[in-house]
Amino acid sequence: MTVVSSPRPDHDPFADMTIPDALAAAARKSDRSHWYFPQIRAETTLIDMCEGGFRVARALRAAGVGPGDVVAVLAIPGTNIWQSMIGVMAAGAAATALALRPVRGDLDTEVAGYARIIEAAGIRHLIVEPDLADLGTALRARHPGLTCWTPRELDGGGTAGLPDVAPGSPAVIQFTSGSTGNPKGVVLTHAAVLAHAHGLATAAGIGPEDVLVQWVPHYHDMGLFAPLALTLAGADVHVHSPLSFVRDPAGYLTYLAEHRGTITSGPDFAYDLVIRTVDRMSAPVDLSAWRLAFNGAEPIREATIRRFADALAPWGVGPGVMYPCFGMAEATLAVTLRVPGRAPRVLHVDRDILADRRLAAPVDPASAAAKAVVALGSPLPGMSLRIMGPAGAAGPGELGEIQLRGPNLTTGYLNEPAATAALFDEGWLRTGDLGFVDDGELFIAGRAKEMIIVNGHNLFPQDVEEVARSVPGVHRRRCVAVAVHDAETEHILVAAECDDPQRAPAVERQIRAVVVDALGVGAGAIRVAMLEPGSIPRTTSGKWQRSLVRSRYATAAPA
Repeated sequence: MTVVSSPRPDHDPFADMTIPDALAAAARKSDRSHWYFPQIRAETTLIDMCEGGFRVARALRAAGVGPGDVVAVLAIPGTNIWQSMIGVMAAGAAATALALRPVRGDLDTEVAGYARIIEAAGIRHLIVEPDLADLGTALRARHPGLTCWTPRELDGGGTAGLPDVAPGSPAVIQFTSGSTGNPKGVVLTHAAVLAHAHGLATAAGIGPEDVLVQWVPHYHDMGLFAPLALTLAGADVHVHSPLSFVRDPAGYLTYLAEHRGTITSGPDFAYDLVIRTVDRMSAPVDLSAWRLAFNGAEPIREATIRRFADALAPWGVGPGVMYPCFGMAEATLAVTLRVPGRAPRVLHVDRDILADRRLAAPVDPASAAAKAVVALGSPLPGMSLRIMGPAGAAGPGELGEIQLRGPNLTTGYLNEPAATAALFDEGWLRTGDLGFVDDGELFIAGRAKEMIIVNGHNLFPQDVEEVARSVPGVHRRRCVAVAVHDAETEHILVAAECDDPQRAPAVERQIRAVVVDALGVGAGAIRVAMLEPGSIPRTTSGKWQRSLVRSRYATAAPA
């Protein structure tokens, strides 16, 4: 059986603490931890944010909020979101940060999306930013029992006492991104979140000298728990809005250089954007302080790793800065990390043998059958992972489902007992991801539910996408492959964005040809939907919404 474990740290500084207590202790320990919000020109210290959070907690307690409640927070990046989250947790309730669209759209559509979460989580209380008052009003009209406050209304505090909160009680309800279906509410306890924070800081060597320059939104696990871990370790945290990063990545890089940022995080597509931005900037800036670029939340491409190293070397960025990792909301955030400073490791395995025979067979990188897979490291301290195949435990180099154990795992999904029961296998959390272990490090091939089976041949959608995005004319290499069932036959649907509508028929033919040639499937098994730029739907965290792609474009694409 393939089981990889990392020992628990000898010392746990957060033992028997809640998240607000741990933050307050960190604030008292060091006055160096500052928070900066450049888009709203605001800054604060951790200790001021904690004090504000405890004022919110007393006001919430005076309003009857306490253990057993779930309080939603709807806010823009800034002190309000963090102060409100601390306050909710200190009051004994569980906090959930609602996703905020980067660009506001139709109010009814937005309200309907929030309503699904409010109903599923049984939310009766909402803290809403004044700038988003129209949303609060509309939600209250739809849910008459919903109580709404602005952060300012709760900042007065009061004299209400705070409850004794157990570390094992729910602290955060983190809604999954919903890339394959409806979002679920992941229940995370104080103990789980703090175990993750300590494990992350220990594995990545994070300390007071670090500076996080973050753009991932606070309603994503990477945008919530990475800053939390950094500030608990005494580091400074700079929080940009997601829209500012997407609209002005050059400005983000300049800010990173000016503030001597040491750590960033984001999905693979964000680093692809950085690479394209660097190519257009007239002169390099000094990024030599940058030591860790956490790369996770979506498949990591070898091309991104190679191009990142090449493009940023003149800017002082070393080959070990790119930091591939694996994580999921059900594990708070990170699951595996590599040794900091090591250059990324890539294996080339036979694509067909991996998918059909579930074996990671090494192959020449120049081979047409080569599939590049990136090492994602070993489990965080205190965690274990195992690989389980269809017939039981898998051996080294054998493909199977990745299952996890550790102190940072969820207790289950909120109000979904059936889904919670299905999540665990004899105490091991089933990730739904397929991977293998080589030399103690995890490699991921894809998700079990996303496997495409055509004429008895297994294909990972990422392999189809990697081939299709090589076709000239595919807008920013954006394409998604999913399985489509038609009667008793399964087809491959490739949804691709096209730079030029007039070239769409030619690009479609090329996509068909390269997929047939590279993957050995019949031309009749492929459908291609050519779309305008920006059409492929993403989740709030930037992942492709595969289930929505399937439902929208399966019938639109010609056979």
